[in-house]
Amino acid sequence: MPTKEKINFKQPLDFSETFNLSVKFIRQNFFHLIKCLLLIAGPFILMTAIANGYYQKSVFSSEYLRSGDISTLFVQISILLITTVLASLTLIGVTYEYFMLYVEKGLDGFDVNDVGRALLRDMGNIAWTFFSLFFFMLVFFGIIVLLGVGLGKISPILLVIMIILMFFGFLIIMPPMMFVFTATYLVRLKEKNGFFDSVSRVFSVMKGNFWWTWLIMFCVYLAVALIQMVFLIPQTIMSMVVAFSAVQGERSDGVSIAFLIISAAGTFFSTLMYFIFLIFSSVHYYSLEEKKEGKGLMERIGEIGIKKEDSIEGTY
Repeated sequence: MPTKEKINFKQPLDFSETFNLSVKFIRQNFFHLIKCLLLIAGPFILMTAIANGYYQKSVFSSEYLRSGDISTLFVQISILLITTVLASLTLIGVTYEYFMLYVEKGLDGFDVNDVGRALLRDMGNIAWTFFSLFFFMLVFFGIIVLLGVGLGKISPILLVIMIILMFFGFLIIMPPMMFVFTATYLVRLKEKNGFFDSVSRVFSVMKGNFWWTWLIMFCVYLAVALIQMVFLIPQTIMSMVVAFSAVQGERSDGVSIAFLIISAAGTFFSTLMYFIFLIFSSVHYYSLEEKKEGKGLMERIGEIGIKKEDSIEGTY
């Protein structure tokens, strides 16, 4: 049985220690954290799952393949995007609010209502961080597209070289950048800094630990992706069945409803599992912060000093 002793994250960790401590936290807090996620973020994730199920059901239906109704599909995509944003905001918010309350109060020091109140208080910062990061990603990829179009007009060979370089470039920078994106939320909520200060703060603690961060984030992302894939296997199999029936011109409402349910369930649980990546990112941030600044060590030294003073006073 996992222990209920409060875990100390304010310590420098190596690769195996980061994984062990993260897994220990997930095991210790699993039911409590999942309860918070289901009750607070669950309804929004469910809306996304249902919207995704309807969208995929429509795309693979024989009626859509015959009619090509773009307007209905546009409405469904719009609903899917809106619900996905809401689900992402609440999932990120609940996970980080829970993590910070745990660091402050321990496992038995707070409940679902405390997490909900903290999320409501910080939702503005979470939303602002989300859209700021999205804007910079949009600008970044827009520049890459324009650069690709320009090189393509000059020479197709230059475009091919750019694509090859981009592939290896993304392979190198994406795991650390995923850490920066996720840890920025944590810093904003934890330290109440502005957006740019929070991003700068994450880069500051990561300085000198780029490849360490790359290894941890890559392995965690791969592990989470494999877990998510397990939940999406039934949906993938069902989508092939529905697509085959649609091509044959067959119509089966029973199959369509089953596909909707399976697709929604797969999306719901695969989305929920993203909390694992956020937990590992949080543990890694605290580890990097401790390596850089030693705050946890200073706190422990201070606690020892206070205990000694109390013991001396108690002798008189």
